[in-house]
Amino acid sequence: MWITIVVVVIAVLITIITAIITTIALAITTAIAITHVLRRLSWLTHMQSL
Repeated sequence: MWITIVVVVIAVLITIITAIITTIALAITTAIAITHVLRRLSWLTHMQSL
């Protein structure tokens, strides 16, 4: 009985940790993409102003 509970708890923890890692990875990727796009946009506006 205890083994089942332990297995379930471990499975839930693994799922939660995986979800958190995925969220963090997505957030980092999004941030990098946004900064890249903003840099590209600012560079384009800078080139047009010249």
